[in-house]
Amino acid sequence: MLSASDPNQRCLEFVTENYPDSFPTHWFDTLEAQCKKGPAKACLRHPFAADGCDPCPVGRGNVDFAISGSPCHPFSMQRGNRFEDIVGHHEYDTTMSSLLDWALFFEPKSWVMEQVQGFDKPFKKDDPDPTNTPYRRLAAQSVFCFEQGLGVSGVQGLGSEPSEL
Repeated sequence: MLSASDPNQRCLEFVTENYPDSFPTHWFDTLEAQCKKGPAKACLRHPFAADGCDPCPVGRGNVDFAISGSPCHPFSMQRGNRFEDIVGHHEYDTTMSSLLDWALFFEPKSWVMEQVQGFDKPFKKDDPDPTNTPYRRLAAQSVFCFEQGLGVSGVQGLGSEPSEL
């Protein structure tokens, strides 16, 4: 595993303890630090690295597989005001902007993104367009931005059928 990012120190400790043989070479505290343009930033595993840490030593476009997750709070059906203000939620941009920048930085050949069921539900409860969902918006941005195009096959959650774009 090349690199990972999570701001929670306990996540880093958990992964270190439970997966000692498959721990990421570099661990960054944010997605932005992991795919920083310009001089590399030192990661949390190598804080004194004078030249920083290269999160993608195999080179952009040579990553075979990437897996990601992002904060679920803006999209979760368990959040009481889920249909009132998704875009205004303070974690919305982590998924819809920072995560997309991350994918564009690594240009993986295959990318799996985990997210809650509400990610494929409309932004507003009474939205006249039921296909206006965070999932479709992110997928459309991904396809538009990737040079090769990202093959988006659908989304499936527990108890739901796959949906196509």
